[in-house]
Amino acid sequence: MLDPTPENTILRCSTKNRRGDWVWADIPPQDWTLTMSRFGVDEVGVFEGRINVKRANQEFVHGYVNLTVAKVEGSQLTWSKLSHENGKTFKSVALMNRPRSYKEAVEFVKHMIKTNPTIGTFLPPSAYNRDSFADNLTNFTFCYFLSNSGTNLWAEFPENAYEDDEVWRAIVPSPHSTLGVIAS
Repeated sequence: MLDPTPENTILRCSTKNRRGDWVWADIPPQDWTLTMSRFGVDEVGVFEGRINVKRANQEFVHGYVNLTVAKVEGSQLTWSKLSHENGKTFKSVALMNRPRSYKEAVEFVKHMIKTNPTIGTFLPPSAYNRDSFADNLTNFTFCYFLSNSGTNLWAEFPENAYEDDEVWRAIVPSPHSTLGVIAS
């Protein structure tokens, strides 16, 4: 997190809404202790609030990031594999140029769903309808990972990263890191 203060941190627990869909319920900072001690929660999401980026003409660092796609199964996420064994070495499954904006990232993710055999078949459609599936996706939630050792610890991009390219560039993972996306 760029600013891990209580004022800029949102805790959310997963719960079912009236229709039976899994949703995140926000827990205000003043209720964190009470909620956890009184109700207990099996899973808590830690989300970053709005990011304030100093407007500086910093050079954008180009390079490749690993891409992983999440599949939602009930209230749990399962991430696609990051690498596969290629003889004696591990080869990245999906590399992408570090995206400079949300729009650029969405275009690349749709392309990967259509063309990458690992990413494309990880999601529900079969090979013959991946194009229409990718074209109909409208909701993309991007994530960064808090550890280079896998996909166990992750956080969603703050909401203003999707609207402001400066914020996006400040939060998008650095080269050789992993960028995650939840697409629906």
